[in-house]
Amino acid sequence: MGLADGGISFRSYFVDGEIPDDFRPLFLERIKMYQFEPLEVEAEEDISYGWVHVDNLLETRFERPDVYFQDYLVLALRIDKWSIPPALLKAAVKRSTAEKLAEADRAHLSKMERGELADRERTRLKRMSLPSARSIDFCWNLTDMTLRFSSSSRSVNEMFCELFERTFNLNLVPQSPYMACMHCGISDDLIGALADIEPAQLL
Repeated sequence: MGLADGGISFRSYFVDGEIPDDFRPLFLERIKMYQFEPLEVEAEEDISYGWVHVDNLLETRFERPDVYFQDYLVLALRIDKWSIPPALLKAAVKRSTAEKLAEADRAHLSKMERGELADRERTRLKRMSLPSARSIDFCWNLTDMTLRFSSSSRSVNEMFCELFERTFNLNLVPQSPYMACMHCGISDDLIGALADIEPAQLL
C-alpha cells in the first residue's frame, strides 16, 4: 500500500518531541536496528514486522541515507504473517494422531504428545506455503513534524505506532482539530477557549 499509488486511505499524526541536530545518521542506525526480519519456518512466531525501503519490500538493508527526501523521511512497514487454515490444521492433526495411535497400538496420546504432534503438523504446513506479505508506507515531514501513514486499519496503526516510537524515541499523537490548533502557533488563551467549546449540531 503506497503513498505513490492512486487513491489511498491514511491516518495523520503529529510527532511529539524534538529531533537531535545529528538525526540523519542516528535515525538511520535506529532504523537498521528494527529492519524487517523474515519469518522462519521452525520459529514459534507466526508474524514478523519491521522497516523496509518504500519502493521495494524485499530491500531490508539501509546502507545509504536514501530514506531521506529533502525535508521528509519515507519508509515502509512490512508485515508478514503465516495463516494456516484452522480446518486444515485440525484435519492434519487428526490424521497424524490416528496414524500414531495405530502404530503404537494405543487408545490415547498424552497431552505433551498431542502438543508436539500439533507443532509438527503446523511446521509441515508452513513448509508447504508462503506467509502473506504487505508493506505500508509512511511519510514524515521533519520540518513541521507531521506524518501520514497509509493505512486506516486500527490494528496496523497500533503496530506502526509501537514500532515508530520504539525506533525513534518520539511519540505519535493522532491529528484532530484541537491538536492542529495546538501546533499552528495560536495563543494559549485561544487554545483554552477552544477546549471549552461544546459540540453543536448544525442544521
